Amino acid sequence: MPSRLVPLMAVSAVALTAALALHLSAGGLETGAASSSARASAAAPAKRGAVARTAPPRPRGAAALTVRVAPPVTLPVDSPWALPPVLVLHSRAGGHANPALRRWVLHLKRLALSPAARRSVQRGAASAGALKMLAAFPRTNGPLLVLSVDGRRVRAQETTLWMTRKALRGVPSMPPRLRPKRLLLEPVASDRVDLAGPPRAKPGQLRTLVGIYRNAGYQYGIDWRILAAINRVETNLGQNTHVSSAGAVGWMQFMPSTWRRWGTDASGDGVADPYDPQDAIFSAALYLDPAGARKDLRRAIFAYNHADWYVNEILSLAATLPDDYGS
Repeated sequence: MPSRLVPLMAVSAVALTAALALHLSAGGLETGAASSSARASAAAPAKRGAVARTAPPRPRGAAALTVRVAPPVTLPVDSPWALPPVLVLHSRAGGHANPALRRWVLHLKRLALSPAARRSVQRGAASAGALKMLAAFPRTNGPLLVLSVDGRRVRAQETTLWMTRKALRGVPSMPPRLRPKRLLLEPVASDRVDLAGPPRAKPGQLRTLVGIYRNAGYQYGIDWRILAAINRVETNLGQNTHVSSAGAVGWMQFMPSTWRRWGTDASGDGVADPYDPQDAIFSAALYLDPAGARKDLRRAIFAYNHADWYVNEILSLAATLPDDYGS
């Protein structure tokens, strides 16, 4: 069905001379960066008009999927396959950490303290404010690696880029008094891009496609699981891309007339190809965005395929996928 994709651009860690600074205020999260390198940013395509369609009635018993979309977080890395950046956190408060607080933090399973960080906590070199900030830091599906704790200053790292983004998007929801006063992102000194890049997209293999779904979802504000579910229903994750009886083509089954309007060259090879999984998936995300996916997901999916059963099946399938799949 439909979308035009703009590829995500990553910030170069090699050329980055100053870390990205995130200044946290009581009202939210402000971002700023000092870098001598040129920053590339993806431009959002002009919308061609929202799809005007009355939302279908919500059938009883239909699977519900709650989708919250936050703005993408730009990380100082060479590529989506680089190492997660180091989080440098400065707590708002200091103070002496009493033995009970130190013991509590040392036994938190969601924190993985390095030997140096553990020694700092044990001997009282870490402030009470820093320890409370660590304990309240947004949870991901993996442990937060605490590299060092010195007074109010903490150096930590999530285990993946996906978890880093998830944690940063949760920082504004922390209690104001526990929210970091200052947060810097530093590229890892030994960072090396995996020259092999991401796994090549293969029909029927979700693990090779999830990166495309996530990138397209970030670009157009759509839960990646919706794109995966549509791909699953339309062509069984690219395993059946034959022209349909209605004339739809490609990985996401666009009608040729729809593809001419919404098809986009997401892969950067100069051709918008409905049989290229990256082009097709990004084009589907592009189509769903002006169809109202950010505000009314059911309406957007109905615009993709005018059938209530289709909407219900997409939502049901999407709900079965863990949000952190492949992270």
